[in-house]
Amino acid sequence: MSRGSPETLLFLFAASVALAATGARVGITDGPALIALVAAVALIGLPHGGLDGWLAQRSGVVRDARGFALFHVLYVLAAGTVALLWLWLPTLTLMGFLLISAWHFAGDWPGLSPLLRTATGLALLSLPAWFWAEPVASIFSVLAGDGGLQLAQALTALGPLFALMLGLALLRLRRTPRAMIELGVLSLLALFTPPLLFFAVYFCTLHSPRQLRLSLALAEPARRPSLIALAALYAVLAALLVLAAGFATGQAGDSAQAWLAQLDADQGLRLVFIGLAALTVPHMGVAWLAARRSQEK
Repeated sequence: MSRGSPETLLFLFAASVALAATGARVGITDGPALIALVAAVALIGLPHGGLDGWLAQRSGVVRDARGFALFHVLYVLAAGTVALLWLWLPTLTLMGFLLISAWHFAGDWPGLSPLLRTATGLALLSLPAWFWAEPVASIFSVLAGDGGLQLAQALTALGPLFALMLGLALLRLRRTPRAMIELGVLSLLALFTPPLLFFAVYFCTLHSPRQLRLSLALAEPARRPSLIALAALYAVLAALLVLAAGFATGQAGDSAQAWLAQLDADQGLRLVFIGLAALTVPHMGVAWLAARRSQEK
C-alpha cells in the first residue's frame, strides 16, 4: 500500500465523524437517515466494480467483441443466480456472502497469510454483533429470517474470538503503520458505531475508493477520466438492474413509482444487500481471473 493513499485520509475523517455522531447520539440510523446510508452503500460503493469489463479486456480474459458480449451475459447470469439462491436459501447464502466478503475485504491489507486474511475479514464483518447484538440480530433477521437471527446470535457468542483474530492481524501488520492504523480504527468503528454506519464508512470511504484507485493505476493517465465515467455508468446500470429485479419480484404497487413509494427501510436493506451479494460474486471472479492471467504473462 502506498504511503500517499488518499482513501486513508478520507476514511479516517469519515470514521472520526461517525464516532463523534454516535457519541453524540445523533439519530444517524433512524428513518430517512437509514435509507440514506443504504443508498450510499449502493451508489458510492458500486463504481469500483464498474471496471470489471475493462479489467477483463486488459488481462486477456476477454479478447474480442463477441467475448465482451458473452462476458456481460455471464456476469448478469452469475449475479442473478446468487440473487435467486438468496431467495431460496437465505441463511446459507448470507453465510456464503459473509465468507467471500471476508476474503475480498481483507485484501485491502496485503501482508496477511491466507488463513489470517480470511479470519480478519470475517472478524471485521462479524465483530459488530458483539457490542451491537440487537441491531445485528434485527438486520440479519430482515436479510434471512429466523436463520439469520440464529446466525447473528452465533456471531455474538464468538465476539471475543473475533477480537483476538483482529489483535493477531494488527500484530502482523505492525511493520506497516498505515495498514495497522486503518485496521485499528476500523475495529473501533465495528465496536462503537451502529453496524450499518460502520459498513457504510468502510465500504464507501476505504474499500471502494482503494479498489478503484488501484484499477485506475493500471491505465495510462490520459485514459483515467474516461474510465471513471465508465465506472460511474456501470454503477448506475447495476443499481437500476437491482431496482428492476426488486420491482419484478415485489408485490407492492402496479408501477415502479408506486413500488418505490411503498419501499420501506427493511425492504431497501434487503434489496441492497441481496444486490451487493449478487454483484460481489462475479466481481470477485473477474478479479481472480484477471490476476491469474496477469501472472501468466
